[in-house]
Amino acid sequence: MDYNNQDQNNNQVNQDQDPSQPHKWENSLQKPNMQGGPYPYYVAPSRPVNRFANASIVFGIVAIVCSVLLTMLPPFFFGSLGIIFALLSKGSQKKMIGNAIAGFVSSLSGIIINLLIVGITVFLLLTDTSYQKSFKEQLDASSQQLYGISFDEMLDMMAADYGISE
Repeated sequence: MDYNNQDQNNNQVNQDQDPSQPHKWENSLQKPNMQGGPYPYYVAPSRPVNRFANASIVFGIVAIVCSVLLTMLPPFFFGSLGIIFALLSKGSQKKMIGNAIAGFVSSLSGIIINLLIVGITVFLLLTDTSYQKSFKEQLDASSQQLYGISFDEMLDMMAADYGISE
């Protein structure tokens, strides 16, 4: 193989071909166009996959779902992970890419929704007497089932053990 007769793409160059004429492609990835001349296949450049940004979106969505369906700890955990991954996806760039922004916003939304639900629940338990009564009944029933004594009796025993007077 004569390396002097190759161009930059390692295609064989015909010595008698005029340099001003278009290059005749000999690549196997080409086929003739409608006019009979060859043209290369166009391959769209692939965008780099940012796995941190994708993980951020996933954790943000999980945080939103958990804030509606589960207790208060999982949304904080998944939302925090989503925010961390969104910030890590930025790397040394000045701006975050779209997926990272979406992950950041969804993670923050999951945390905020969770804070609102927990805040409203605590507010209702502290202010509304009907919720207080039903909560106390559930607490006494659970305590009776688990420990054999009511919650009030348990508090009285703890106060006596630690010398706390009412």
